[in-house]
Amino acid sequence: MKKVYLVLLLVFTNCYFNPLVNSLLNPSEKEDDSLSFLALLGLNNNASQSSVSDISISLSPAPARYTSPVYISLTSSDPEAKIYYTLDGSNPTELSNEYTEPIHIWSIAGADIRYIAIKSDGTSSNVFIAPGYYMYPPLKTGQTECWDSAGELISCINTNHDGEFQFGVERGYLNHGNGTVTDTSTGLIWQKCSKGQNTNDCSGSASTDNWENAKFYCENLNLDGRSWKLPSRKELETLLNKSNSTGNPSIDLGIFPNTVITGYWSSTDFYRDTAYTWRIGFGGSLIINFLKSNNHPTRCVSGYDETLARYSFVNLVEDEVLDNSTGFIWGKCTNGLMGSNCEIGAPTLYNWADAQSSCNSPWRLPNINELKTILNFSKIVGANPDNEAFPNNVNGSYWSSTSYSLNKSRAFYADYNDAKVEQLSKSGLAYARCVKE
Repeated sequence: MKKVYLVLLLVFTNCYFNPLVNSLLNPSEKEDDSLSFLALLGLNNNASQSSVSDISISLSPAPARYTSPVYISLTSSDPEAKIYYTLDGSNPTELSNEYTEPIHIWSIAGADIRYIAIKSDGTSSNVFIAPGYYMYPPLKTGQTECWDSAGELISCINTNHDGEFQFGVERGYLNHGNGTVTDTSTGLIWQKCSKGQNTNDCSGSASTDNWENAKFYCENLNLDGRSWKLPSRKELETLLNKSNSTGNPSIDLGIFPNTVITGYWSSTDFYRDTAYTWRIGFGGSLIINFLKSNNHPTRCVSGYDETLARYSFVNLVEDEVLDNSTGFIWGKCTNGLMGSNCEIGAPTLYNWADAQSSCNSPWRLPNINELKTILNFSKIVGANPDNEAFPNNVNGSYWSSTSYSLNKSRAFYADYNDAKVEQLSKSGLAYARCVKE
């Protein structure tokens, strides 16, 4: 009997250990046997699958920086296999997001995308990792004119103002005529009218609710057979449009008529105190936090689960940082600081005109939509998105190149202390950080 056991052991060793060692020494060869052995030991992440096949998955278009909307497609070489994917760098399984239709770039920009194909019999492909990042800049602010520090309308030529450059993705909407609107620049589907208004023409008064009731309303909204939710801060911000020079309201009224100029609820908590949440104001485009017990209007969205901003930065050289979400290159240090850890010098406070001049071509002062992309509004202390990418960051107000629509002698700034977006007299003082394409 002992001889039989010995023979079985030798066979087992020859069948499994040799292929395992061989696969480690010759990674170009198939790893099916070694992976099966690891599965027996419970060491394979895909142990629930019976085997790994040569199923391939194509990803189209290729990861790159796009400045107009594209949809990302995943296609399996085996039509019987289902595709699952993750966006957080973890390996996908059957419990991950199932790919069912092309995905808008807005929802996956900056994500670490991984995907796998799995058949009903448990056979799977290897886990594939996207060969790079999809980058997608923020939408245009809508501002097309320029004003000096006194608020006087001036020519935009050589001003470096937002109205001169007009950088960003062009906005576009598709009104479905059933109370819903698709934003083609983000892929999000919006409730056309505010809660309480007529579904067809948005006539009537918008009703207001506290945050809990607004959230409940959206999650139970019966419209166009879709699942709805209260929009995140990131989602709701995309509707802000400063093309209306009066700033009242800061939204496309041809698409969203009778929008209330006061703030609308978002689903995103103010992380320093979760009794508060972010409110997006369409009467001036201010973004501030309010108590959830207050009453505000509601507009629901049908969109993606991945709604928080992603932060993925690469240090290019000592003083430059690439944002993998947008493709922007940022100054590593607050203006006035320098060094590998921004430890040399002192941060400089500027008035608005001097802040513009502090960014020398090809650098420029970012517009407010660009500046918001490196605000981390999920942090309890400070809004610096990445302490390694942006060391020694000042938790204070940073200028944008965008004038405040309600008073052109003022401009928007982003607050790196608590992630608010507010406005300040152009003669006031704030910090600056430069950006370039």
